[in-house]
Amino acid sequence: MFDNGKEVTKTYHQMLREKSLEGLSPLSKQVHELALQVFDNPNSADAKKRYFESFPRSFRLFMDIFQPNSFSELYDGYIYIHLIDSLASEYPETVGSIYLKLASKACLDADAPSYLRHNLVAFEGRYPEVYKKYYKNLTSDQQHNVELFKKASIHNGGKGVCNF
Repeated sequence: MFDNGKEVTKTYHQMLREKSLEGLSPLSKQVHELALQVFDNPNSADAKKRYFESFPRSFRLFMDIFQPNSFSELYDGYIYIHLIDSLASEYPETVGSIYLKLASKACLDADAPSYLRHNLVAFEGRYPEVYKKYYKNLTSDQQHNVELFKKASIHNGGKGVCNF
């Protein structure tokens, strides 16, 4: 980041603290505030649980919050999506459930969906048994969508890419 021509390094925590909540939907505000609570209280299982509970479980809601057409809300979503991934070592079951639920309806686009896909693929490598557990619970159509999502290419278009 640059401030008056000088490079400035900020932590995710600082960036969240400085985020304006003006104009955000109630759900986006909740996701933001609960993420901030995790950063404020990194040892609080309760703060993490509340953040997990607030994180969207439907891909449409995920897009409404992190990739809205207006580039508002919590656009880009990197910090919020990264926070979920950073909690995987402590809560692999919860993270696996969130990732597979989202990926079962996901399509690839830049920014937030791309971060989701990157984290999903990395999660599968780190926690293959947990991944398989939640993958097996999906319908065959949902499993097919997960595979398309993981293999999609923004640059080549085609199956698995969002067509908004």
